[in-house]
Amino acid sequence: MERGLTMIRIGVFSLALWVSITFASTVHAQPGKWGLWKKSALVHVQETGGPPRQTEPVELEMRFDGISKERLVTELRVVEADTEQETPAQINIVSVDKTGVVGQMTFLANLTGKKTRTFRVYYDNPRAGKPSYKTDLTTALVTGLEKIDPPRPFGLTVQNEHVRADFHPRSGQLGKLAFLKGTGKLLTFVGGDLDSKVHWGPDLRNRNRLFDPPKKGLDRGWEYTHYWDPPPQFSVEQGPVRFQLKRWGPFTHNKEVFCSVTYTMYARQPYIVVDTEMKTLADYEVEFLRDDEFGFKFGFNQALWKEKSGKVKGWDLRKLIPIGSVVHGTKVEANGIIELEPDCPWITFYHDETAEAVATIHTAYHNTAVGKVKMDPPMSFIHVNGPAHNYWGRVLAGKLHRLPQAQLPKGCEWRTQSVILFHNYSGKGEPETLNRYDRILRNPLKINVDMMKP
Repeated sequence: MERGLTMIRIGVFSLALWVSITFASTVHAQPGKWGLWKKSALVHVQETGGPPRQTEPVELEMRFDGISKERLVTELRVVEADTEQETPAQINIVSVDKTGVVGQMTFLANLTGKKTRTFRVYYDNPRAGKPSYKTDLTTALVTGLEKIDPPRPFGLTVQNEHVRADFHPRSGQLGKLAFLKGTGKLLTFVGGDLDSKVHWGPDLRNRNRLFDPPKKGLDRGWEYTHYWDPPPQFSVEQGPVRFQLKRWGPFTHNKEVFCSVTYTMYARQPYIVVDTEMKTLADYEVEFLRDDEFGFKFGFNQALWKEKSGKVKGWDLRKLIPIGSVVHGTKVEANGIIELEPDCPWITFYHDETAEAVATIHTAYHNTAVGKVKMDPPMSFIHVNGPAHNYWGRVLAGKLHRLPQAQLPKGCEWRTQSVILFHNYSGKGEPETLNRYDRILRNPLKINVDMMKP
């Protein structure tokens, strides 16, 4: 047995795990057509959380020796070991050297609670044609937002059977959302219909750095990633199992702060994974840094959130919250703001008549500034604006509408992950779908890989 360190991303968690890799002296001949592939690996996937998982995305990074990236993309196959049934899969090339390829592989698996299922990964068959998998995950050029000519590669509508996501053709920001198993209506927020961005952040505000933002016609110190036009760097991965859009680079008017935003969608799953990173490249003064900021016009009239203690609290979004009022025993210090824990497990907005609901599940939070910088603690929040629009967000550094500004030294870094989940909930009983996915997303799969050598 040979043991090595492999980066594995399973569902929505990026993990560094020791993976058991066993080399056998020969590849046992496989019945039927699978015997035409010269190399294979056994991937053992164990469910750890309890609930059964249907078409669960399984992601792992593997090395494939003795093959080019072009051939690997064409020849890779993933088969359920017991049934020999092929499952949709895709490979994203990570690196290439003289002896082989490292790729991030994604495939779908049906898993029983706390049970292990084995899959066989085949490659190295020069006569194999490129597979054509049909799933519910589709992409098309976005319409209904600003028209950019020529179109940019990230200006797309991406959808599966549950969710439709429209990415803005100018910035790549998540512009509109629809729950296809709810009302199906496109949800919008700031900017009007043609320029909507339901995802605001990450963003920052520096009162000493005024500039004229796009289409605002005034000087202000507020800057968002949706101001990118275009983003400094970006990458787009499309396939039958996974779609991923990543944008990264410094803010346009505040180049001391680097930002990265990655959206990931999967076939047959009712959620979008949002990974963000913010880092100070030089000493920097800021009123606040924020992420996980999603806003919606109309659509929802109730809010619910879960605290780390397990207690669930709620608020009627039609009830305004002026400064000085009290919400669940806490005095309101900023107009309309309900302060929550920085990494509270989840927040959801829902409508008590349509039962349409959208949630953010906080699955990862990392802050290197803790203990290094004197500042207010980070916090999640809900901003209540009545029937017209409401949003949630998270302050990473500084505090909303509070001076003096925070002094951040070079090297402060924040890495967060939120999962935007659509579900049905009217306020009666427990939000069962939300609770189930919260449990699944906090219990990553366990994987062992047996590499078979010819």
